[in-house]
Amino acid sequence: MNIGFIYFLEAVLILTYTLKEEQLFEELLGEYTSYGIEVYDSKKKKTILTVQDVFAEKEIAIRSVQLFNRKQPDMIHFYDILESIIADPEEMIGINYGYEKNLKSS
Repeated sequence: MNIGFIYFLEAVLILTYTLKEEQLFEELLGEYTSYGIEVYDSKKKKTILTVQDVFAEKEIAIRSVQLFNRKQPDMIHFYDILESIIADPEEMIGINYGYEKNLKSS
């Protein structure tokens, strides 16, 4: 195997993003299911970040985790990307709930 290819594989597989599902309780909402993201660093062999209670929609959470795993951004950009996904899931991960369509038909 080419040594350059080995280094490439190590660089690609350093971070693994996983979906974290939790049952939470909030006084005004009651019990609800929430989704977060956990980041595992294979070089350090440990979880380096857990962000809880980020998403209410499972599909957005799943596709966000897939995006992070596919693109492997530097951790310095993690929160900026996460904020962009939350602000505009259609643009970032291709999910459209038809909000604009519903607003236009009103």
